[in-house]
Amino acid sequence: MSEGDKKAWQVGLAELRVPPFTEKWESVGPKHPEWNERIKLEIHALGKYIEFLRSEGSKPWFYIKPDTRFKGVIWRGYITLPTHPDLKFDMIILLSGEYPRAMPKAFIEDSLIELAGSKIYVKNRYPPPSKDDPAPKQWPKDPETGKSFVMICHDHMSAVEGAWAPNLGIVHFFIREVWFWFAAMQNVIIREHEKRG
Repeated sequence: MSEGDKKAWQVGLAELRVPPFTEKWESVGPKHPEWNERIKLEIHALGKYIEFLRSEGSKPWFYIKPDTRFKGVIWRGYITLPTHPDLKFDMIILLSGEYPRAMPKAFIEDSLIELAGSKIYVKNRYPPPSKDDPAPKQWPKDPETGKSFVMICHDHMSAVEGAWAPNLGIVHFFIREVWFWFAAMQNVIIREHEKRG
């Protein structure tokens, strides 16, 4: 796809409630002295999105919060189908030291491979495997949850102009990437789950 063929991101109603961060915060990432203030703003923006969902009569489809042991570069929570509360999947969001210039990465518990494997990068894992054994028989487990996580497909964001920029935050990543992925996978997840019923 050439640069001229790229699609431009269209801002939706949810993003009108959670506008981009002001220019001051575009350079405030995990290595910056004001990072703790940025974390508070991220939490506030996520809360505004939850308020928007409720105002539209929708139940929140995710929960996420920073893991304070890792200074807010790891966020933990889950995604769920409000119409199927038994379908809840642990999720981890990782921020690099270059965030917000670099987009977050989303990892979902690997039990979802059987339900939605076509839109998951099964070799991109959290925790990552050791360099000595990059494809172990047993993938490493997260000590907090006892689960192994796989990265969801992030491809569409690189194909859409303006889908990510340094003035965006975790809430925008959830609206533009995680929800985009999860909405596309929901019918497949439900159908596969019911087959295994």
